[in-house]
Amino acid sequence: MARPRASRDLLVEHWSVPGSALTVTFFKRPGDVQPDTKEQPVPPSGGRAPDKLIGVEEVKKRTGLSRATIYRQERAGKFPCRIAASKNRVAWYESEINAWIAARRVG
Repeated sequence: MARPRASRDLLVEHWSVPGSALTVTFFKRPGDVQPDTKEQPVPPSGGRAPDKLIGVEEVKKRTGLSRATIYRQERAGKFPCRIAASKNRVAWYESEINAWIAARRVG
């Protein structure tokens, strides 16, 4: 996706996930906001608080699986996908891990 050209009237918003190095940048023009609404920053998650990221050690503790089993099940499509939290660190969304655990209890 191409970035918009730099302009004096371009508004830039940066959102960072607390406790991680993730930052999301939004570009918008002043005309994009409806005149009858208050212009308040909206998180990328659609208005709710950003999902917490948890590392591999926490995932191992919550699931009882080894690192190798987590990666093997992820490759097989049976476990939530990890994301790159930084150059040398991966993490999972806490809600996806909780949903995976809940589905295992049911089925």
